[in-house]
Amino acid sequence: MSKKKQRNTRTSYDAFVCYSGKNRKWVMRRLVPLLERRPENYSLCLFDRDFRLGTHIVTNIVDAIDQSRKVIVVLTQHFIDSKWCQWELEMAQHKLFSEDREFLVLLELEPLERRRLPRLLRFLLDTRPVVRWPRPETAPAVMAAAAELRAVLGPSLRQNLLAEPPTGDEPGPSASASD
Repeated sequence: MSKKKQRNTRTSYDAFVCYSGKNRKWVMRRLVPLLERRPENYSLCLFDRDFRLGTHIVTNIVDAIDQSRKVIVVLTQHFIDSKWCQWELEMAQHKLFSEDREFLVLLELEPLERRRLPRLLRFLLDTRPVVRWPRPETAPAVMAAAAELRAVLGPSLRQNLLAEPPTGDEPGPSASASD
């Protein structure tokens, strides 16, 4: 049995957020503050904020997916209508199957008509965690959706780093220091 080939990349982000540019305002005003603030301090990768200037867009997308623990897909009709968003979803889906791990998080920002969705997206909606954003946005409903999203994301890289016990390699006080 052959082992699956994995790229040697460093995990830099908790999640790459895949969304239509037409949903940028919601992502920046609602999602980013919700996830990047304390206590979790999730590190999010956003195409219009974190992609390297001068690097081809395809390279940026592939790198963002490779360097992220999760991919959050913000599903709206704008996302469905965007060829770039569909391509990003296909890249994430490829990684999902090539690495055989759960990392795709679907965030349904608005109700979508299932029968009009591409086959791949219908399959993913049936087989992956889906967080449905509340309409209307009441405070209790938003808090419940946010808690569900955090549960699917799991502990942030920052939380994991803070929770790691010391390795014993750190310099500490010596016995002669108290003499």
